[in-house]
Amino acid sequence: MLIELHLDDCSLFGSIPSPSFVNFTSLSVIVISSNGFNSTFPEWLLNVSSLVSIDMSLNILHGRIPLGLGELLNLQRLDLYGNYLECSISQLLRKSWKKIEFLNLRENDLHGSFPSSIGNFCNLQYLDLSFNNLNGSIPDIINGTETCNSKSPLPNLRELGLFQNQLMGKLPNWLGELKNLRRLDLADNKLEGPIPTSLCTLQRMESLYLEGNELNGSLPNCIGQLPQLKELSVYYNQFSGTLFEQHFLKLCNLESLDLDNFRLNVSSNWVPPFKLRSLSMHSCHIGPAFPAWLQSQKNLQYLSLSSANISSIPNWFWNTLVNLQSLDLSSNQLQGSIPSSIRNFCNLEYLSLSYNKLNGSLHDIINGTETCNSKSPLPNLRGLYLSGNQLQGLILSSIGNFCNLRWLDLSDNQLQGSIPNLIGNLSNLNSLNLRNNQLSGTVTPPPLPAAGVPATPQKSPAVTSND
Repeated sequence: MLIELHLDDCSLFGSIPSPSFVNFTSLSVIVISSNGFNSTFPEWLLNVSSLVSIDMSLNILHGRIPLGLGELLNLQRLDLYGNYLECSISQLLRKSWKKIEFLNLRENDLHGSFPSSIGNFCNLQYLDLSFNNLNGSIPDIINGTETCNSKSPLPNLRELGLFQNQLMGKLPNWLGELKNLRRLDLADNKLEGPIPTSLCTLQRMESLYLEGNELNGSLPNCIGQLPQLKELSVYYNQFSGTLFEQHFLKLCNLESLDLDNFRLNVSSNWVPPFKLRSLSMHSCHIGPAFPAWLQSQKNLQYLSLSSANISSIPNWFWNTLVNLQSLDLSSNQLQGSIPSSIRNFCNLEYLSLSYNKLNGSLHDIINGTETCNSKSPLPNLRGLYLSGNQLQGLILSSIGNFCNLRWLDLSDNQLQGSIPNLIGNLSNLNSLNLRNNQLSGTVTPPPLPAAGVPATPQKSPAVTSND
């Protein structure tokens, strides 16, 4: 008598066969995820009332999700993530799975509006409906809370994902009653209106994603009262206003902050309570002075302060934030030359200083190997964007030592001389833009391998040179 069936990641394909010689009447768990099954949902499973867990994620299942799934009263876990299944979400959830705890229908073709009947799912801990076609507004009131012992909506819900749907309207206040919620992802919808202050009561919240909507107003300062918050993302909305130290007062666990179009008003000696790993403040009113409080953020790996009206970079920056992997200071008012201390950023993979007023040569960024103990000063660099400045001089042949470089943009500068032949050694290069300079010559492709040595497949870079 089979109780559990685990066939995940077994390179199986075709249709899911119906049982003919195995007794499935006591089957509790079926896991056939990460295969290549290309069929409709197996209807015979609807007759296996003993099922507790179904995982068919990451296959090629298509057609309708049978509504009879709602009759499996013992079901606690359903994972259909990453298929091509379709269904009306309100019809699927109109039944009350009394025991359901985990429901992952992400990346399918579900449609309809978010159902108010979701309140009946008292034991639900995880719900992800992201990357579907849900539309309409999130209901102002959800039904069924009286059936839960706590008399509050979804008392056990920890994660709610509705990312990348077509949801509209305002954020309902009942979201602030989900007292156990750790993660809320409503990004890339069409939500509007202000952020309700009720969200500030979610003391266990760790991740809040609201980017890519039409939300407006300002960020409520009570957001600074969420001590467990690790990730906050609110960019690409219609927010405005000023952020003060109070907005960050108790965010001692914050690791990632993404916002735009705000004005930051903090004291010159402010020391934030957090230690960020990632910071993006695109189009925020920060400059002309570089934010001094970043001296305390030595764990930063990703930093974007583009379009922030910053006019200079202090010396401490190049010696303090040496763990950076990605740096974007494009579209500011930076002047002067690129300092040789940029070689301290040995982990840097992406650098954009485009559209500033930088002058001088490329010497300090291309030459020098003493810091990172490598043939190039920035051995991990994959993307280098310096377009739209006033850089002069030659492109040195040592550019060929940047063996990991995939994107190189030096366009719209005042570079002169010939294009060095060694630029052809950049075998990983996907895009090369040298237009609007005073350069001459051609780009030589990488040399052919010696006889008897198998060739490594090469991609021809997309080359844009002088107009």
